[in-house]
Amino acid sequence: MYTLRGKTGWGEQDGKNIGWYVGYIEREGNVYFFATNIESENPDESLFPGARKAITRQILQDLQLL
Repeated sequence: MYTLRGKTGWGEQDGKNIGWYVGYIEREGNVYFFATNIESENPDESLFPGARKAITRQILQDLQLL
């Protein structure tokens, strides 16, 4: 059992779209923090918003935290 809390964001700087997902997981008395950042000059608006969470979830699964 785990608790996952996070916040996404999306902005633009110098012509690049920047997306992020930051947060933490509480599991078995431990806390694990994460921060994922993605950038694109021409993001596919149907994929870019969900990519931050999908990438993060895959990494957390690979680390066996989910």
